Parts: sequence; structure tokens; C-alpha cells
Amino acid sequence: MKQNRGPTNRNLIYSIREIIFTNNISGGDIIYKIYFLWLIGKFVYNKNDCCENIIKKCSDFLSYYFGDSYSFSYDNILFMRKFYLYFPIYLEKYENIPWNYYVALLKINNEEITKLYLNICLFCNFDYNSLKRMIDGNLYLII
Repeated sequence: MKQNRGPTNRNLIYSIREIIFTNNISGGDIIYKIYFLWLIGKFVYNKNDCCENIIKKCSDFLSYYFGDSYSFSYDNILFMRKFYLYFPIYLEKYENIPWNYYVALLKINNEEITKLYLNICLFCNFDYNSLKRMIDGNLYLII
């Protein structure tokens, strides 16, 4: 008797395609659509228990679908999942900064400090280099 191991690759692909089409996502500027990246993080988190290698499968499919292996690398999919875990309720203000800022913030590995830096970044309208200096200088120790 074959054991049920969760959704098949085909079901996963259909689920991801549904996210893409329902949110009117197209190529080109895909990495700038923060909401889509948050949805992928949510999808990966929710499907993690029922599917082996969900992150690799999502990475492979999205890389193929959008023709962009860097934006949808295994590590970037991990950051998308972490983005969803740190910010389980999506707010439109998250779209005010690009994805590379989030990658820098999510490398901190501390949810409270990440949120502090994000709020400072949003409030002060920091550029990427200012954000990196703030993180490297351990600004949270001063505050």
C-alpha cells in the first residue's frame, strides 16, 4: 500500500500558479512585488509539513516560470518564508522598501531587532547603504 505523502508536484505547481494569476503577477519586476514574495513565504510555510523539499520545488518552479534563478534561489525562498514568519499580517507599508532591504534585515536572525530596523528604515526613508551601516553598527544597542 502506497503511503500518502501530501500534495504531488503537479498540485504544488497549480497552487503556485494560482497565487501568480490571482495576484496578476508578471515577470520583469517580480522581485519588487513584496506582497507576492510574502505570499510565497506563506505558501512554503503552510505546505512545509505536507511536502518534502517544498523550498527546493518552489525555487525550481519559480526560477523556471520567471526565468530568474537568482531571485528565486533556495536561499531567497528561505528568506521569503522568514519574511512571512516575522510579519504574519501583511501591511501595505512593506512595499515601501525593496526586497534587498528585507534580505539584509532578515539576516539579523532576531525578530525584534529586525522589526525595529524596519520601522526606522520606513520612518526615516533610509537608503540601502544607511540601513547596512545601521545594522553593522549595532544601532539597537544604543536605542
